[in-house]
Amino acid sequence: MDPNGEERAALSRHDCLALLRTENFGRLAVSVGALPRVLPIRYEVVGETIGLGVPYEPGLEAATDDAVVAFQVDHNDPGGESWTVLVQGRTSAHAPRRAGEPVPASLTPPGGGTRPFHPVRLRADLVEGFRWRSRWPLDAPSEP
Repeated sequence: MDPNGEERAALSRHDCLALLRTENFGRLAVSVGALPRVLPIRYEVVGETIGLGVPYEPGLEAATDDAVVAFQVDHNDPGGESWTVLVQGRTSAHAPRRAGEPVPASLTPPGGGTRPFHPVRLRADLVEGFRWRSRWPLDAPSEP
């Protein structure tokens, strides 16, 4: 049960990866200069690997090159079913699927896609998630 009194049900690895395929925007948590940084990021799931479009910014290329990171995606349906999935794993440079094939447009970073980025592959080593029925807005008890 979560702090709002809602029942949560754990999701299987298979269900988590299936839910990730229904979205294309999440948050990537990395360590830059020994400090945590959370980035909004576009992604795509291929098998059990997640392709990420990481913006070119100072420190981010090193923070996503052979590094352990966390990646989270949420879906909230007020009054309906909501879920969250957390993936932890090691990153590597994203290789195109075939020689000469461009990086998928789905990895273009938020903000119109004109910002330079480098593609990164995240191996889904640890995957966990929960599903619950949302109660939002919360039914606040009336005060006397």
